[in-house]
Amino acid sequence: MTYVWKGRDKNYYGSVKEVMFYTGIRLNTLDNDMSEEELEMFVESMLRYAKDFINHDRRRNYVKEVKEGLRESVPEGIHFIAIRLVANMLGQAQIRRDKLVTDIQDFNNIVVTDRVFSKEIRRDLEIFPRKVSFHVFSTSGDKREQDVGESKLESNDLFALVEASEDLTAGVFVNVYKEGNESRVRLADETDERVVIGFINEDVYAGELVRVYNGGFNKQLDGLSVGEEYVLGTDGSVRLAGDDLNVRQSVGRAISDTVLSVEIGDVRWFS
Repeated sequence: MTYVWKGRDKNYYGSVKEVMFYTGIRLNTLDNDMSEEELEMFVESMLRYAKDFINHDRRRNYVKEVKEGLRESVPEGIHFIAIRLVANMLGQAQIRRDKLVTDIQDFNNIVVTDRVFSKEIRRDLEIFPRKVSFHVFSTSGDKREQDVGESKLESNDLFALVEASEDLTAGVFVNVYKEGNESRVRLADETDERVVIGFINEDVYAGELVRVYNGGFNKQLDGLSVGEEYVLGTDGSVRLAGDDLNVRQSVGRAISDTVLSVEIGDVRWFS
């Protein structure tokens, strides 16, 4: 039988009671003049902050998805991550009040920085897939953000299925744009203002669906210089970063002569 905590509010993840049980926080932990109701309101506000952090990181709202019938419930792991985030916030609040002793056992030894997202929390959050939204471009050049659905995980790479408007080869960097009411994918090109959205790992003919990855490792390249930053070139290729052109978009760094660790950046303009 699975135990479900009472007191979970449908507007955030976790519950006040779970946070208080997990941290051991008491009335005199933060402020001797704080009432029990004020403490619970404070913890509830931290839970709302945690929900906002999680939603932005995962690019989705689990509560909204439940309300819309897209999933049965919020994953239990998301509830626990929210509780841990709030525990970190409470630890920081405790440290800021310069109290030498805390009722949260050994908490000052755990939280010593201003960072809410610890490496451990971020690692655990990666278990839950992001929802991918791409910036797509119409033929008139108008920029729109289009939700292409829940990302799927394959070797920790995020991808979305998009129809190719031209023949494409594995490893090229691509641009997603709007054609009518549909999204299409084509070669990215710095000289044609076709910004990088992602890359593909397979050959595809025009009219076929292809997985577009917006992060991870592109293992289809060659001749890279290890450790160097690469930017978008022409016809879906990459080149070493430099100041020879007036526009540059970083796509990642080489970790071997054939593998690029992809982290797509914003377009940077140079006069």
